[in-house]
Order: sequence, then C-alpha cells, then structure tokens
Amino acid sequence: MTKSIQKTEDVASEIKAIITEYEFSSRWSMLECWHAVGQKIIETKADIGNLAIELGRSERTLEYAVQFARKFPKLEEVPEGKSISWRKITQHYLPTAKKEKEEHSHIWEIRCKVCGTKKED
Repeated sequence: MTKSIQKTEDVASEIKAIITEYEFSSRWSMLECWHAVGQKIIETKADIGNLAIELGRSERTLEYAVQFARKFPKLEEVPEGKSISWRKITQHYLPTAKKEKEEHSHIWEIRCKVCGTKKED
C-alpha cells in the first residue's frame, strides 16, 4: 500500500471518529434538554396543555419529556450508549400513550390549539 493511500485511510479514520463523537454529543444534548424539561414539568406540576401553547411545542412532545424523566430519573440509566437518540427513546423506551393516559389522566387534556380552552367530555 502506498503512503498516500495509507495517509488517506488514517485521516478518514480520524474524521470518522470525530463525526461519531460530535453526533453523539448532539444527540446527548437533546436528551439532556428533554430530560430537564420533563423534570421541570414534574416538579412544578405544570399544565402540559397550557405549556404546549405557550412554548409552541406539541403536547405529545412535552408528555414524552415527562415520561422520559420518570422512566430515567438519572440520565446515566439511559440504554444503548452512543447510538441512543430522542427518537429511539420515544419509540422504544417510553410507555404507550394509552397506558400513560390511564396512569396520569391529570396530565392528558385535550385543548384547543387556537384559544387553549379545555375540551369537556
């Protein structure tokens, strides 16, 4: 193998390692963000419907954040190492919406996205 080809392979290997680390850091930062959001909602007992309107985020996303903080009180407990992502957390590790709705019905409310009025049953 020529020196030029070996050098290219070495540089490519180093760049792959850099990309892997930064991708992980980015995904981990999002996990830290949603974990902190979930913890704040839990500790303040904030109304998710009103928060969703105020923050311009979906209720579902905020509900996921709460579920995430409950299931993994310590971020070190999150599985899968460097391959973990928010998508994997929401799709594979959080309780189903139906089960969570039954357990935490005080959190789940249907609200008008325009005015925020709670829908009555």
